[in-house]
Amino acid sequence: MVCRHLGSPPLRIAALSVVLALAAGVTGCRDEAASPPPVTPPRPVVLIGVDGLEWRVVLDLVAEGRMPVLARLMDEGTFGYLETMPRTESPIIWTSVATGKTPEKHGILGFTKSGSGPPELFSNRDRKTKALWNIFSEAGRPVHSIGWWMTFPAEPIHGVMVAQTNTGGQIRPEGAPRPWKGTVIRGLEGQVTPAERQNGVIETAREVDASLPELTRQTFGELPASLSPADAWAWEQSQRSFRADTTYLRVARGLLAESSPDLLLVYFGAPDVVGHRFWRHAYPGDFDVPPSEEETAALGDIIGDTYAWVDAAIGALLEAHGGEDPTVLVVSDHGMRAAHRRRTDWSRPGDFSGAHTRGEPGVLIVSGGHARSTPVSPGAGEGAPLAVSDLPALGSVLDLTPTILALAGLPVGEDMDGEILAHVLEDGFLEAHPPSTIETHDTAAWLESR
Repeated sequence: MVCRHLGSPPLRIAALSVVLALAAGVTGCRDEAASPPPVTPPRPVVLIGVDGLEWRVVLDLVAEGRMPVLARLMDEGTFGYLETMPRTESPIIWTSVATGKTPEKHGILGFTKSGSGPPELFSNRDRKTKALWNIFSEAGRPVHSIGWWMTFPAEPIHGVMVAQTNTGGQIRPEGAPRPWKGTVIRGLEGQVTPAERQNGVIETAREVDASLPELTRQTFGELPASLSPADAWAWEQSQRSFRADTTYLRVARGLLAESSPDLLLVYFGAPDVVGHRFWRHAYPGDFDVPPSEEETAALGDIIGDTYAWVDAAIGALLEAHGGEDPTVLVVSDHGMRAAHRRRTDWSRPGDFSGAHTRGEPGVLIVSGGHARSTPVSPGAGEGAPLAVSDLPALGSVLDLTPTILALAGLPVGEDMDGEILAHVLEDGFLEAHPPSTIETHDTAAWLESR
């Protein structure tokens, strides 16, 4: 096996009131003839993907005490920006997160394939390279993947895969003007592996459906009985995503009650959905024509309530995880900003007031387990809140797979485009667990099976 130096990317650090200890790079590397790995095994890894999580909102809510779980993870770990890709489409980026490769290599180029015929969705079958769940499975390491993008139809892994199945409108795209986040669907095969678990997952989704009105009241309070057509459309779309996330959370907690895998991947999509639809209600000052005071009072906290729910969901997952002090990575594919600031007419259903078309960077929080602890005192002065401009850029969405493989003691593919984020790992970890490389994980037999 040929080894290569795995260095850390440069950091762009604004003025902080703390020093972020950065590793100079990864110097350890071992080949097939090297001595056995250290006796102390790496700890489990939990990768929580939160679509569209935006630092501006996170820091506001942390300062208000509404995201105590993320506040703790930040205080005990390392956090900052995560650079994303020019095309901030969920299928592209989340596949890069799970493979460490660019879209040109992994093969997922958007929501739908280009061509002159009816639109055809990209699917799991179109991925041309192994993902984390394949690499862990082939190493005999238990792994669960819950709700991740581009996993339908679900593939056999050494654990459980619950695919993010696109809605009926997406499966029959002639009825859908644009793709949206998916969930599990009754009566559709291939959503869960092993197949014998599918009925249980569908039953969980049915229970969530039945309790959705009460769940939304508990999370968002009572919304006005009469909403404008535009706001009613936005709320209906948001409930669909909240339903999916609640299903994924319940399924993941149920699996963790049985056992804790070496790698757990869980995806939540609601922050992106509500960010697109309710940004002007949460941040009316960003717009030339803000919503009325009545609209802001009724809908202005939907984004905050969604983020607070995600925070509690992360806490529930970590509480249910029985593994020894897992390394936790909270990741977003991109951030969010105000869009169409000067628009005067917001009466049409389907208009977005939040967007991420400029490659807005996402969130990365690494905590627990083998994470480096770099507690940040808020702001430049005592008691002042931490500002978005204070945050460093820690790496790229391409760096997550190499970093997770290093955490698990598995070889990094030399054909991967990311690097091990040495500066987010605890001192001495890479020396105790020298990372190795392999030319590629994509064997001819696996590629043929695709």
